[in-house]
Amino acid sequence: MSTQNHTGESQPKILIVEDSPTQAEKLRYLLEAHNYQVLAAENGKRALDLLGPELPVLVISDIIMPEMDGYKLCKRIKLGERTKHLPVILLTSLSNSEDVLEGLECGADYFITKPYSENYLLTSIEQILLNRKLHSKDRVRIGTEIWVGGKSRLITTDQQQTLSLLISTYEAAVRTNGELLQAQNELRSLNSRLEDLVAERTAALRQEIKERRQSEERVQHLNRILRAIRNVNELVVREDDPQRLAQGVCRVLVEHRGYGSAFILLADEQGGLQAYTEAGPSEVYQVQPGDPSGGLPACCREAERRVGIYHVTERGQLCTDCPLAVQCGQSDVMCACLKHVERNYGSLAVSMDHPMAMDAENQALFSEMAADVALALHNLEQGKAMQRAEKEKERIEAELLQAQKMEAVGRLAGGMAHDFNNMLGVILGYAEIALARVIPADPLYDDLQEILKAGQRAAELTRQLLAFSSRQVVAPKVIDLNQEIADQQKMLARLIGENLEFKFVPTEDLWSLFIDPSQVGQILANLAVNARDAIADTGTITIETANAVLDENYCRNYAQATPGEYVLLSFSDTGVGMDAELVTHIFEPFFTTKGEGKGTGLGLSTVFGIVKQYDGFIHTYSEPGLGTTFKIYFPRFLGQAEVPIRKAEEKPVWGAETVLVVEDEKQLLDLSKVVLERHGYNVLPAATPSEACQLARDYQGEIHLLLTDVVMPEMNGKELQARILAVRPGIKTVFMSGYTANAIVHRGVIKKGVAFISKPFTINSLTRKVREALDK
Repeated sequence: MSTQNHTGESQPKILIVEDSPTQAEKLRYLLEAHNYQVLAAENGKRALDLLGPELPVLVISDIIMPEMDGYKLCKRIKLGERTKHLPVILLTSLSNSEDVLEGLECGADYFITKPYSENYLLTSIEQILLNRKLHSKDRVRIGTEIWVGGKSRLITTDQQQTLSLLISTYEAAVRTNGELLQAQNELRSLNSRLEDLVAERTAALRQEIKERRQSEERVQHLNRILRAIRNVNELVVREDDPQRLAQGVCRVLVEHRGYGSAFILLADEQGGLQAYTEAGPSEVYQVQPGDPSGGLPACCREAERRVGIYHVTERGQLCTDCPLAVQCGQSDVMCACLKHVERNYGSLAVSMDHPMAMDAENQALFSEMAADVALALHNLEQGKAMQRAEKEKERIEAELLQAQKMEAVGRLAGGMAHDFNNMLGVILGYAEIALARVIPADPLYDDLQEILKAGQRAAELTRQLLAFSSRQVVAPKVIDLNQEIADQQKMLARLIGENLEFKFVPTEDLWSLFIDPSQVGQILANLAVNARDAIADTGTITIETANAVLDENYCRNYAQATPGEYVLLSFSDTGVGMDAELVTHIFEPFFTTKGEGKGTGLGLSTVFGIVKQYDGFIHTYSEPGLGTTFKIYFPRFLGQAEVPIRKAEEKPVWGAETVLVVEDEKQLLDLSKVVLERHGYNVLPAATPSEACQLARDYQGEIHLLLTDVVMPEMNGKELQARILAVRPGIKTVFMSGYTANAIVHRGVIKKGVAFISKPFTINSLTRKVREALDK
């Protein structure tokens, strides 16, 4: 069926072939807006498929397309018995004559060059359709062989088609020529405007040159003064020492300015005299420390009281204490205070003949030069201050960068420990199950024991990683650090051996700490082992405690420190010590200087993680051959100590309730199911949160407990709990994760105080935690 428009007339159908979706859609919109029905294909092959029983009145095709280009499509259309009279318009850039010949050779009816105007395209379509209607019966096809560029081409087409194609090519050339003529006219106009601008600028330059020549003639007599100022400015830029700068300025003023002698006195920030330098006819330039002739010359003292320069015309008794008095003779003296922003950097005095001293421009330039020297001295002082500040900034930035690096490594270590804990949970769980199935006399019993021990050692490594990343499970309480250290002295003595002397120097009235006592033991043990390995034969390990108050001035020097009250734990040894480069790496996980098999590289990283977990920080002081001191700062605890609560007796770990277990790690899911079922529970296993929700909806009996992993695809444990509660109000929940409770709470995934078990867990710890949650 043909499509009709609102007037009832049939809409001509046009097939557009364009691989660019944007261009195709633009062309479709244009044609449909002018009452054409549009079919679209993305390449020539697809276009041939669309040439069904009802042919379009026209094909508009791009040339460059995948699979089949426009030339091949046109040739296929013209060779078809049913489609040979179907007009084809090719869209092309007409970059050379080859495009036209290709179009003639394939039988194209018309060329339209890109970019084209919409009106031109629509007019061309109407013209082709009209010509096709008028000449449909008068077609005479011709075959002609032509040579272009050394190549033979056979053109087989009808006269009207050839004429239309050549006309379209001619129209494109005419349109391009018109555009070139317009551009040429615009260029001619711009060229004329440029000539006018050049003429105006030339006249302005002539006037400027004339004025400059007049100015040069006016200032010729000041060249000598300007040369001296230039030389002084060069000294200002080049010299970085105030005394060398003063010496150079005096020499320039005498040699290049023409002064009889020059004298500069330098003062410190308090106004005290530091040094002076002088230059005279004898060309002796010297720098002397301290006061010249016992004090400030009279002219300099007078210059300090005046604004601007001080011109000495009647010396009398004024110059008796001046080092320039002999050289001045009968000359005049000018003196200026070297002051900048209320800071007096010293004095400048020069001697000269009377006419020069009376010249107003000379006086102005002398005053300006004194100001430049004062500015230079100010910049030198500020530059040194900036260098000191920059060094301090670099040091603090290095500390901050190291802290950020350690934080990033900590996050990585925590993530590794999480994944490792999942695998360890499976290993330890099935090892315990297998161990329970064999008797001690069985040969497999000892092998299973070794597997269990290896898994437990691996679990200890993950605990150290979690300690470094501040994700260790802790039970902090208020403690007396002195008492904790005293309680562990025997343990530390056994660790370090008999050849090392152990000293403990506690401070009286030590402030309280809020920390897990077991972590204090971890810190002391790791530092003790590290110190023992650093001492070759005999030596001393000293532990000291103190109260410390850190102010803002102190904290500005250490990026990790914040002002406040701290409990200080100092741990020192007389070992081999470390250089600065080594100190920057000692807290990194798995970094060790010990031989293979002598250390895991997690000892100091564990100490670092524990200290950071309590918002503390560590300063390390060490030099090769001078030993090492670790100063650990813990924030002082200001709250009330909690009264210890007697731990209730452990409840039975068996049960008969129904537990919904959700774990995306299949082996852990299977292990949890086996363990709980062997302890009497009815287990509903789910590998995904969506599966768990389906079980909660479909299960007919009561579900007493949800045991769920925290980090899972689809949703986390907290979100899953909310959905299960909506279906099963009152169900109890135990969360489990390779991360610790503190880390999960810190991320906001679960609330503090909820039932939680950290992976890897033992069979007893899992069954006990489930029983505790059910009995609450």
